[in-house]
Amino acid sequence: MRKQFAPIAGAIFLCAVAVAPLGGAASATVINPRPRPHIAPPEAVGLYPTLLTFKDVLRGGRYQDTIGVLNGTDHGQWFHLSLSGRAAPWLKVTPTGGATPINRIRVPNGPSPTQALLQLQVPSTLADGIYHAVLTVWTKPGKTKNNGPTTVGLGGEIEVTVAVSGTEVVAGKLIDAYTYPKLEQGEPLKVSAIVNNSGNVAALPSFHFQIVKKGVHRPVYNWVGTTGEPLLPGQRSTYELRWPASLTEGATLGAYTAKILSVTFPQVKDVGSWALPFRLYPFGSLHRGGKLLSLRLMNKPRVGYSAEVQASVVSSGEVQQETYFVGQLYRNGTFLEGIKSPVPVLLAPADQPGATGVVQVPIPITKTGLYRLTGTANFAGAQSSAKTLTFRVGGVGIPLVYKIAAAAALIVLLLVLISLVALRRRRRGPPHPEGRRHVPPRYTATHPRVLHVPLTEPVGSAPGRSHRRR
Repeated sequence: MRKQFAPIAGAIFLCAVAVAPLGGAASATVINPRPRPHIAPPEAVGLYPTLLTFKDVLRGGRYQDTIGVLNGTDHGQWFHLSLSGRAAPWLKVTPTGGATPINRIRVPNGPSPTQALLQLQVPSTLADGIYHAVLTVWTKPGKTKNNGPTTVGLGGEIEVTVAVSGTEVVAGKLIDAYTYPKLEQGEPLKVSAIVNNSGNVAALPSFHFQIVKKGVHRPVYNWVGTTGEPLLPGQRSTYELRWPASLTEGATLGAYTAKILSVTFPQVKDVGSWALPFRLYPFGSLHRGGKLLSLRLMNKPRVGYSAEVQASVVSSGEVQQETYFVGQLYRNGTFLEGIKSPVPVLLAPADQPGATGVVQVPIPITKTGLYRLTGTANFAGAQSSAKTLTFRVGGVGIPLVYKIAAAAALIVLLLVLISLVALRRRRRGPPHPEGRRHVPPRYTATHPRVLHVPLTEPVGSAPGRSHRRR
């Protein structure tokens, strides 16, 4: 029997040996594949705002707003910019602080966005209405290798709406300008220009300012630029133009003229000019001084707080003066400390706008008592006459002598009242008989020297007839 099955078992064994290599090769290919490189796509991109509206813009006007791009990848990269839509030709993206249009922006990775400006120039012939545009911000996809994974770029959109409601009107006027007629070397010349905006858009005026010396054809100072804030429609504001103190220090003495050659609004609209004569003097040669008009207590002081004192001053000098209050503080007649106002007031020369002012003088209050403040105003070194202010903090205490005197007076008053009452009773005498009817009369004996004692019987005796009757 075993001999019959021996050939069959051998055949099975040979088949198993032949198939085993094939099965092992197939298993190795499926379970352990060969690793290949993989490029991860960008994680995120952030944009703000998602909706941007230019509302109530005017034909011919210029407007701008800020956009931000946030890079959520693990490395910095370039983001590309493109505009589309009806309003796209009027829009451009520029870097902050720049005017040259850009079509891409470098954004580092991290939580802080990179900003840019979206600027709008509204055509002057555009009809009223609402116009749209789309700003697309996107990254280019990475390079794809043969038999590698496909990569895609990442991007987002900002919808832009432009609402045109009218025509821009740029108009205004230089209303007035003034400066001080006398100036010392080393002091700045200040020229105030009052400009009015009568248009319907905000505008920042530009100035062309010169200083010319008499007899010299070439200006000694020339400046063109802007200062201050834009004027709103219908607003009037004062702009200050300066000839710096560093230049007046070395300038020659004599007569000069400060000239505002032009004041221009955007789109080159000239709104006026002005000329102001003045004279330059050596430093310290012009008069300084003024008056301290009054000292006033402006609050009800308490312990632990400050008493607010106002010193009213007026200038009598010929130059601008930084004016302080300087004084001495006393409490209950005892000197406490010297007082100086922390912030000066800048006074204009006499008879000029700004020649009067108020100096704020805070006084520290640490205890109750009677305070006295005595001091003067210092006008750039010149002292005024002194003024004194007296005020009390807390209640007024009553001296012991006054208390004793008040007690003695009260005692005397009580004695006087008691004496008056007693004297009045004596003067009135005994009461009237009519008033004594309710009082029973006193018993009056008929014979005051005889005492009548009635007869009495012994205790315990039997009742009987009276002996008197027998």
